[in-house]
Amino acid sequence: MVTEPTEGSEEFTSQLGEAIGTLFSRFDFSITGNLTRALRAAHEHLRDWNRTSMPTEQAGAGASVLALREDVGYVAQVGPSFAIYGDGSRARRVSPATVEAREAIGLATDFRPSISRFELALGESILLSGSRLAYTIQDEHATALMGMDPEEALGQVYVLLKEQRNLGAILISHVAVGSPHAPLASPDTYEQPRSDTQQFQMNTLDEGDYSREPVEPEPRRREPPEASRDPFGR
Repeated sequence: MVTEPTEGSEEFTSQLGEAIGTLFSRFDFSITGNLTRALRAAHEHLRDWNRTSMPTEQAGAGASVLALREDVGYVAQVGPSFAIYGDGSRARRVSPATVEAREAIGLATDFRPSISRFELALGESILLSGSRLAYTIQDEHATALMGMDPEEALGQVYVLLKEQRNLGAILISHVAVGSPHAPLASPDTYEQPRSDTQQFQMNTLDEGDYSREPVEPEPRRREPPEASRDPFGR
C-alpha cells in the first residue's frame, strides 16, 4: 500500500496506511469487498474529523492498495495515486478510472474507489507509487522500469521523485524460486501461487532508503501536549 496526503494533510494522515490495513483484516468478504469497505471506513473516519476540525486542519489523501490471491492481484485506488503493471516488454499505467475515484479520502462527496484486476504471470511486476510519477515518467521508461532488477527500479523511482515529500513506492514481482531477491516479507497477507518454483517478492522505497542533501526543517505549529493531531492516532 502507498498513501499520498493532499497538500497540507501530512500531519493528519501519517497513520492512514496502517489504519486501512487493520480495517481490511477485520472484514470477511471478497477481496474487492474488503478493499472497498476498508477504504470507505477510513474515508468516513477522516471525513468525521474534517467536519469537526478547523478549516486549516482539513485532511485528505490518496491511496493505492494491492491485495494478492495466488497469482491474481487487485489494486484499489482512490484520490491521488498511481501504479504501473507489466514486464520489460510492456507496461500499463494505472490510475483511478472515474471522476468519483479521483476524489481524496476524507474529502470526497461520493466515495467510490476504482479497482483493477491483474494476473501476475512469472516475470511481471506491479509498482505502486505517488501520483507525481504519472507526470514524470515516460511510457518507454515505465516499460524499462518493469524489466529492471527491483532495487535498480526503485532507485530510478527515487531519482524521479526525490524532491517529493512523503516519498514512497512498493514493487511486487512474480519471480522464480532461487531468484537472488528476497521473498515477500509477510506471507500471511496473501496466498502463494500453487507452485514450488515460483514466488512473490516485495521491495519497498521510503524516504530513509537513500541519502539526501540536508533540508532546513519547516516551522511547526505548537499544539497542546495532550492533543493528537492525527485522526488515526492511538
